[in-house]
Amino acid sequence: MLEQDGPTARRIATKFEPLGRHQTEAAALGLAYLGGRLADSPRLTEASARAFEAYLWSAVIVAASKAAFGREAPDEGSGEGRFFAGATIFPSGHTTRSFAIAAVFADRYGKPGAWIAYPVAALVGLSTVEEDLHWASDVLAGAGLGLAIGKGIVARHPAPARARRAEWQMLPAPGGAMIHVTF
Repeated sequence: MLEQDGPTARRIATKFEPLGRHQTEAAALGLAYLGGRLADSPRLTEASARAFEAYLWSAVIVAASKAAFGREAPDEGSGEGRFFAGATIFPSGHTTRSFAIAAVFADRYGKPGAWIAYPVAALVGLSTVEEDLHWASDVLAGAGLGLAIGKGIVARHPAPARARRAEWQMLPAPGGAMIHVTF
């Protein structure tokens, strides 16, 4: 549980926690994929498809992990977050899925994508701690697991070659110079 229980932290948590829910992430990725198809944007279509693959792997791996570890939530059981107590909160599914998706978009969109995706994923994870749904260690484990899954997906499916801009260079040639253009 975070010691910062001010109104600002609570307000931020209530805005970001829903972004990490299964249905919200699946709907957002579906809309992004559809938008990419409708806008004839192969980059968005492909990124959304890979992010959805990362989402699915995250859901499967988290479900198995939660069943195996059985950790207590902050507001139940002994209040100590004991493992193998029959609960299902470790690792944070919100955080795992969010970081897996973020890793794909960061790979496909570079630094601008990373500057947006990773802070949103982090706020999703931290919001679950603020709302006493998870321990900070659940979120940390989820972030690491999500990154591993997302990076594994992008390694398995390298980004398609992007169209290059036309480039030119002037080269010496017998009797003068020549311009070499590649595109």
